[in-house]
Amino acid sequence: MPNYDYSCEQGHIFEIYQSFTEEALTVCPEDGEKVHRIIYAAYIASAARPTSPGAIQAVQKNEYEKSLEKDLPAYKRLRKQGFQPKSTLGAAALEAGATTKFEVQSGKISKEPKKLQQAVDMFEQTMGHSVFTPQVKPKGA
Repeated sequence: MPNYDYSCEQGHIFEIYQSFTEEALTVCPEDGEKVHRIIYAAYIASAARPTSPGAIQAVQKNEYEKSLEKDLPAYKRLRKQGFQPKSTLGAAALEAGATTKFEVQSGKISKEPKKLQQAVDMFEQTMGHSVFTPQVKPKGA
C-alpha cells in the first residue's frame, strides 16, 4: 500500500497509508480542517538516469564495440597492405577515405590529398628519405 502525505490549513503534516482504491482524505484528523495531498517529485535511481556516469559509460562502450566491428577488420587489412594506422579506432574511415600512405600513418584524412602528396614527395626528395623513416640521433648529440 502506498503512503501519502497530507497537510491541513493549520500546518499539520501527516502521513497515511491508503490503498489505491481509497478516496483521498478531505479533513485533518487532528483539527477537522480541510487537507490537501502533498505531491513530491518522483525519485529516479541514478543508475536509471541516462546522464549518470554508469549509463554514459554503457552507451560509450556499446558505441565502441560497434565501431570495432567495422574498424578491426579494416585495421587488419591496412596492416596486411604494409600500413601502420595510428589506432584501430577510425581504421574503416581511413581505409575508405585515405588516398596517401601519409594519411593512413597520421590517422588524418587530408581535404587536399594532391597537395599533401606533393608535400610528401618534396620532403622525400629534399631529405633523401621517407617521411616514415625514423630518425635516430646518436647518443650525446
